[in-house]
Amino acid sequence: MRTFLFASPVTWMYTHYSFVPGLTPYRKPIFKPAHYEMGDPGLLTGAMRAYYEALHHAPYCNPDKIHAAFADECIVGGYDPWGTLILSKEEMSQNAHKFGYGLATYIPACVGMRYETIIDDGKTCVIEWCHIVSKQGQQERNRIAMSGCSAYTRNDEGYLCSVRISDYAGHEGEIDWSKTEVSREEAYSINLVDEFHGGCGMKEQEE
Repeated sequence: MRTFLFASPVTWMYTHYSFVPGLTPYRKPIFKPAHYEMGDPGLLTGAMRAYYEALHHAPYCNPDKIHAAFADECIVGGYDPWGTLILSKEEMSQNAHKFGYGLATYIPACVGMRYETIIDDGKTCVIEWCHIVSKQGQQERNRIAMSGCSAYTRNDEGYLCSVRISDYAGHEGEIDWSKTEVSREEAYSINLVDEFHGGCGMKEQEE
């Protein structure tokens, strides 16, 4: 089991809900964003910045630029109960390529990630973020804004060799609203926008 702990007035734990008896797959966003767009990519560097900018290229992310930020051997996925498969170098490359093209079917048109906490030592980068959900994302994918956490590792050449995401995407239909701190109606109203805009503030996105 992988768990991330963030220190604040309370301890915030990121783990798969199935590991904790009685836990339901909903994390109300900790932060209220001042802006409903991508965070400033200038706070990231190298492959992390390239990945984040490509991921949030509106209306749909650029899978080729995402894949270009990856090392030849890159593990992608989440912290799920079934664990991580042991893959060959060729299988890892194929999986990473599919990962980017899968994201390009709905990010950021349906849901984007606005980071709120960044911890980066040059080798490992951990980002705590919250969703920005569009009306398209709610209608087509039943998406709800939640908090999430991602951990990234760079190899010696600076490329991403691990992309691990902890969130409850795809589990919205399993939420037991009797166990959440907000009602279903309020949850669906949090961080909801008409559409996800490209760029950041006065900075337009690069093509």
